[in-house]
Amino acid sequence: MAAVYEAEQLSIGKRIAVKVLASELSASTIVIERFFREARAAASVKSPHIVEVYDSGRLDDGRPFIAMELLEGESLYDRMARVRIIDIETTIRVIVHTAKGLVKAHAAGIVHRDLKPE
Repeated sequence: MAAVYEAEQLSIGKRIAVKVLASELSASTIVIERFFREARAAASVKSPHIVEVYDSGRLDDGRPFIAMELLEGESLYDRMARVRIIDIETTIRVIVHTAKGLVKAHAAGIVHRDLKPE
């Protein structure tokens, strides 16, 4: 549905993540409306457990985008591949932080359908 790229916001010299709707979906008014509704809803959520949304709009080619906070570090997927077994304290911490983010998202009307460790 969308791809996420690392970019630099030139005006402030900050690295960000940019989510861009796939070209084949950019012709659908319904999909575009849903994409921008997601951007507005996510921008309204303030939580250390959810990435911050900075902006949204359209690229020069017309595809919609969402500019957001870039998370750095090791993904849960990579961590699991590297250590194979994660200790119970870390597991609980990850679950609690994820749940806190989901509570905030759900309170804002966001239903996340694609949670994954990547």
